[in-house]
Amino acid sequence: MYTLISIHDIIPNIYYGYNVKRKYKVGDKIKYKNIEGKIIYMNLVEFQVKTRKEIVYIPYKILK
Repeated sequence: MYTLISIHDIIPNIYYGYNVKRKYKVGDKIKYKNIEGKIIYMNLVEFQVKTRKEIVYIPYKILK
């Protein structure tokens, strides 16, 4: 059961990740809603953004 739930989340993130990775790269600055910072890491399903106060994990799926 848990495998199906995780596949449901992973597949769209991989698909959208392909498009996002063509648009952004590590070191780019990004602003999404109230999150603004620098991309410090990108993997298969999400990227990490370092803001002034914290590191935020953003799944590719929400950037469509």
